[in-house]
Amino acid sequence: MRNKIGRNEKCPCGSGKKYKKCCLKKSSQELYFEKMHKLIGESRGEAYIKQCLHPNTEECDEKIIKAHSIQNNRILKRISTNGEVYMPLSKNNLPFVTIDRYGRKVASVFTGFCKKHDKILFQPIEDRKFTKTEEQTFLYTYRTFAYEYHRKLEVNNFLEIMSQKTNHRHDNQLGFELAIKDFLLDKKEFDNLIQNKCFNFLINRVWEFEGEVKFAGSCFYSPKKDFEGKRIQNAENVNEPLSHVFLTVFPQEGKTYAIISWLKKDELLFKSYGFSLDKLNNNERRNFISNELLRSGENIAINPESWDSLSKEKKELFLQQLDPFLEVLIGGSDPREDIGANLFEL
Repeated sequence: MRNKIGRNEKCPCGSGKKYKKCCLKKSSQELYFEKMHKLIGESRGEAYIKQCLHPNTEECDEKIIKAHSIQNNRILKRISTNGEVYMPLSKNNLPFVTIDRYGRKVASVFTGFCKKHDKILFQPIEDRKFTKTEEQTFLYTYRTFAYEYHRKLEVNNFLEIMSQKTNHRHDNQLGFELAIKDFLLDKKEFDNLIQNKCFNFLINRVWEFEGEVKFAGSCFYSPKKDFEGKRIQNAENVNEPLSHVFLTVFPQEGKTYAIISWLKKDELLFKSYGFSLDKLNNNERRNFISNELLRSGENIAINPESWDSLSKEKKELFLQQLDPFLEVLIGGSDPREDIGANLFEL
């Protein structure tokens, strides 16, 4: 078996160039990076999941669409410039956080609903302005849940594909498997509420601010303590499911709204946490919303002009807060604090 590659042979990286004009002079580290970059791109493509999350799947039409988790015409249009927004999602399979431009048609989309159910289910928030009704608040929360659950399924699928191709199980894979298991408990609750049209089975905080912000976003998180340091739930016990809080923020009709919700099954669990939220003043609420989005979310759309006007130092501070590794380190810190990077100041 021949191991040496001839200088004039085609390069094994697949570029089509001769080996001497391509990878011959590259270091083993550079070759490894290029190989992994290509492998990540291929695996992400294979990991996409197209399925309708609506409980009545027997009623689905055949077309799974790219559904917007942040409304296109009612929200993204308001914060876009020339039909584009910035999002902290890399287009180039990079292993670190970057801010890239996305057109409104593709920003925040996920293949989690069929065309029929996406239109019928979310019509009360697509076609009507937000008036804080129980149904509208439920639908915003449910869409945040659906996006996050779908993303967890895809990431877990991606890690499984990568582990098969590299013969190495990723360190985070168990965490995603446990997260999906926890989310399935929420899905059973949401499915039942949708089928029975019970929109009052959420515990909500709906905050209203004057003026329209230059961003919109959604995320989920699992608070371990309330703001006074009292333990709520134990993340270290893998046999104990974690309960979730869902956060959605958007500008509309001269106002900015933040919806913080959890399922009624978790009412007692998050009772002290709810009291902590109620005590926040307006500045603390803005800090809290921005911090949780930056720490927990990638589903954030930002006005390009507002982002471009920031200094290099300020941009780096935002990117540091968006780093998922930092979120692990500071996850227990006080979300009310001013960290110097606030989405409300864009």
